[in-house]
Amino acid sequence: MRSYLVHAAGERARIRHCVFAQAGKKQQAMEILKKMEGIAGIRPGMNSLLIFLEPEGNIEAICGKLEQAFPELASCETDSRPQAGMKKAADPKKTDPQAKNAKRRLELKTLLASGAATVGLAIVGLHHVHALAGGVFTLFAIQHIWQRHGRI
Repeated sequence: MRSYLVHAAGERARIRHCVFAQAGKKQQAMEILKKMEGIAGIRPGMNSLLIFLEPEGNIEAICGKLEQAFPELASCETDSRPQAGMKKAADPKKTDPQAKNAKRRLELKTLLASGAATVGLAIVGLHHVHALAGGVFTLFAIQHIWQRHGRI
């Protein structure tokens, strides 16, 4: 993977490089990318471009075309500063995917269990406890939506 390619996941890719600090260069790169096939859209960022790919989009071909237009992409240091409000990506070697999945499974099981308890208590007729369980379920649901979707 090229050093200026910050991430390429699914139909999105972000390229960040010091050459894009110059407004003229960033605009020139956007014009080159708009003419290419396989690109659904481009959003400029701070020293970066967020590229929305079509399903048939090829990020390697896109990077090759940019390197032809901007030879300094291969030689200049990348700008590793994250954008405002963005966290720097964790090193994938240090992230334990099994622990991450186990945490997610526990969260979902707790969410489902609290929802089931809410329904069960409503059926039995324990309305005060039902209200408490409903509140717990609501908190778990809000936390789940916030974490997975980034907004409520």
